Amino acid sequence: MPRRPPRRSGGTGRRNLLAAVATSVAGIGLGLNVLEPEAYTSAVLGRGANVAVADDPNAVLGLEGLTDTSVTPTFTNRSSSTMDVTLDAVESGIEWDVGDDGTYATDPVTFTVASGSTTEVAVKGADEVTADIQAIRASNGTTTGRIELQRVIDVPQSNVVQEIQGSAKAAGNSGKYEFELENTGNVDVSLVAVGVNETTNPDATQVDGGGILLAAGQSVVSSEIPVDSSDPSGDTRVDFDQSVALNAGQTKSFEFDRFRDIDGKNAKMKGEDLRVTFYFTDGSAGVVELCLNGCSF
Repeated sequence: MPRRPPRRSGGTGRRNLLAAVATSVAGIGLGLNVLEPEAYTSAVLGRGANVAVADDPNAVLGLEGLTDTSVTPTFTNRSSSTMDVTLDAVESGIEWDVGDDGTYATDPVTFTVASGSTTEVAVKGADEVTADIQAIRASNGTTTGRIELQRVIDVPQSNVVQEIQGSAKAAGNSGKYEFELENTGNVDVSLVAVGVNETTNPDATQVDGGGILLAAGQSVVSSEIPVDSSDPSGDTRVDFDQSVALNAGQTKSFEFDRFRDIDGKNAKMKGEDLRVTFYFTDGSAGVVELCLNGCSF
């Protein structure tokens, strides 16, 4: 009677099992890439499956940017056939933006990633999201593999607040421009910098008069803020002298003081619109449109 191999506990036993599976599948020429047990929850393999699970550059399902709030998380299909990926958050109130185009859908979401393609997916609704991820790999309508895992995704502060709701209050011919920001989420954030990307007044080239930028009546910027209407996507970032807290549910008043033209004269801002970028302590950024005249940039 064959001797039963000794029983192993914890990750070692599972690692040996995976090694055996990898060897078996590789023996029929299928290049299975299975990594350490902590890299996944489970991988269910159908006949002829070619599945790998991990945050690894060679994994069949590549996951990147999950803990880097300065980039959008990506899902890469490195297999030879399509994958249908489903994201289902453990937390409530989560929204996903498949394609990172500003269009959010309520949780859960399913999207298709073609062979060799990468899909960006932004998320908002909490400071971190625990996502159950399932990827179904199919070839000619037949399921050839299924990946199931759970990952924690760190959410940038610009998305934690759902959306920073900006509303223009008043502007005049003196170059001043008043507005409010509201944190509609449930997580406190802090603003550390600002950039003025665009305004509908072509004569406004910078903000450099008075207190430059006031937050709740206190000046927080001591350097000129350029206006880059020629390149609205350009980085016109100017750091705050001190961070500005915007707590959950809080609305705070701000004022640009004042907009100037190229000759240093006050730029009339009455009825003008702005597109402004605010930067957060975690390195993320969010764009706010301040509209007095419909924001028809």
